Amino acid sequence: MIHFSETFKALRKDKNLTQEQMAEIFNASPQAISRWETGSTYPDITLLPIIADFFGLSIDDLLGSSQDKIKARVDYYMSEFQLAISKGHIQDCIELMRTALKELPNNYLLLSNLMYALYVASEDETLCKRYDEEIISIGERILNYCHEDSIRMETKRLLFRHYCDTNRKPKARSIVDTLPEENASKETNIYWLLEGDERMHYLKERISVYTNHLSWAIWALAMHSNETEEKINALQSLLHIEKTIYQNEDYGFQFYTQARIHATLSELYLDVNQLEQATYHARLAANAAISYESLSRVTMHTSPLIKGLVFNKDEEDTSDTRNLCQELYEDYFSKICFNPIRQIEPIENLKGYF
Repeated sequence: MIHFSETFKALRKDKNLTQEQMAEIFNASPQAISRWETGSTYPDITLLPIIADFFGLSIDDLLGSSQDKIKARVDYYMSEFQLAISKGHIQDCIELMRTALKELPNNYLLLSNLMYALYVASEDETLCKRYDEEIISIGERILNYCHEDSIRMETKRLLFRHYCDTNRKPKARSIVDTLPEENASKETNIYWLLEGDERMHYLKERISVYTNHLSWAIWALAMHSNETEEKINALQSLLHIEKTIYQNEDYGFQFYTQARIHATLSELYLDVNQLEQATYHARLAANAAISYESLSRVTMHTSPLIKGLVFNKDEEDTSDTRNLCQELYEDYFSKICFNPIRQIEPIENLKGYF
């Protein structure tokens, strides 16, 4: 009965019941309930079927004797979830997690993934209104009852973003102020614990992650600028940084960002009537999109600073069921401003990948 105490306590809190209320339900003293939850004593064996029935569980689940089975089911659902979200099938992700939670109603990892899928779906304004209360309700439930730090941190991140997206800035501020500073994070500090090959691998991962963060910041800076020249200079700088890191042009996911950077530059050069530069970047954008779609599902980087890191396309999340070639063509090259260059070969080649 080693898992009973933590399971019983979590189930009680999930139902928002006090120890006194549980004592009344099971005809025990509050002190007995407290001892059950600390693991110092356990209920009489004749009570187990009654407790299990009350929570809608089997006795095995209540005692934690089927933990391996539960883990296997969670792993299955998580794998199916990742496959669906990598293809942009967000509604499938939502239904999958709802099904999973009917089977495993108190699993906070699955609940967190349902919250994430609802949040991603909320990019659609109509769905944002539909899922608003559920996102907040799930987030509060996790923060009130879940003790797993990683799940709690992800929940805070999602709630923060949701509150920002729905213009609840005071709510967002109350959450972001509880998050740890970057210099207090595991990712920043674990370097000092590692040695040898493990430390080298960690440093390459940090280079990749920080490149992504820097790329995002420069992209955001460019998009918020009101000056075309500033936008162009920022995006050109971004391309230079990425080329420095990915010396062998083994961009992996960065092919995705390269496609959008070049397409945006092409549009900006069209705005200032530099047709030659616009055509040059349009070609690079289309070729980057085709390169991304032509990648194997798993690709190993060869550039010195990130050599040995693996990019897995199935691990990328998206809310768009279109592939990158279709996205690029429909979101950029179908615009009227691209009429002068739309017929160039690389852009036409995109259609073969729809």
